[in-house]
Amino acid sequence: MRILLNRQCLIGQMEDRKEKLVYAYSGKRGYLVLDVSNLDKIDTAVLQVLISIVHTCQKTGRKYEIRGKSETLDLILECYGINL
Repeated sequence: MRILLNRQCLIGQMEDRKEKLVYAYSGKRGYLVLDVSNLDKIDTAVLQVLISIVHTCQKTGRKYEIRGKSETLDLILECYGINL
């Protein structure tokens, strides 16, 4: 499953990805790809969701990949000392 994040990724705009995000939490099979290549702006709520998804994958042994490059995401993760 691939989840492509918008250029501006704000929690109020995530409704169209809701089903995929729910599956990302509950799905135990398949390969999850979080594509951040378009990401330019992200709010705290979406960041928390992404971190939670990654931790869920790690905890359940589900394979995942963060694809693409986003300077914005890299700076935020570095600021908080988070390694995805």
